[in-house]
Amino acid sequence: MPADPPDGDVDTRDVGFAQTEAAPTPHTPSGSSGAGRDAPSTVGRFRIDGPLGSGGMGDVFRAYDPVLDRAVALKVLRPGDGDEGSQRSRRVLREARAAASLSHPNAVTIFEVGEADGEVFIAMELLEGEDLRGVMDRGASTTSDKLRWLLDAARALAAAHERGLVHRDVKPENMFVCKGGTLKLLDFGIAKRGEDEPATGPPSDDGPGPSSLRTEEG
Repeated sequence: MPADPPDGDVDTRDVGFAQTEAAPTPHTPSGSSGAGRDAPSTVGRFRIDGPLGSGGMGDVFRAYDPVLDRAVALKVLRPGDGDEGSQRSRRVLREARAAASLSHPNAVTIFEVGEADGEVFIAMELLEGEDLRGVMDRGASTTSDKLRWLLDAARALAAAHERGLVHRDVKPENMFVCKGGTLKLLDFGIAKRGEDEPATGPPSDDGPGPSSLRTEEG
């Protein structure tokens, strides 16, 4: 089981969720049924164009934003029951807003966080490419590529740490190689939580390994 976050931290490994249109990844399995529930036709102003995948706490859809005229990856939180569900929704909103404060060319961009018709959503950059695990499995990289991607990841982590954000799950599945060759980090976390709202709810499906935590947190 994944380790519990240390005191004062909350786990936001489900906040960032980018997708691929070019190759299957653990986030968007090839040949799967996509998201874990029937796709709604709309969420707020966003038109749902189809399922992309599922995370530990929500379903992700390819969607269209008519106001900004662009395609996005739209994560919709699965509804919870009673006070626990409301608390989880507040926590995810808080975490996503914090993650959205990070603007960096090597981190997935969160465009908008909000609620519509009782559903919490996170609108994110829709990426084209393949996660680093897939690239590694195919052996489709050079030493120069690997060094460049390592620097990309380090720059994103440094920028996140300057804003008090802790990734908590650095691994190849959460590193995305875009079509142009740039690497972007997915699934960011936030280092501090509000005193009035304890961290609750499940982490991501995979959870971090001890080596990934040691690498980032020293």
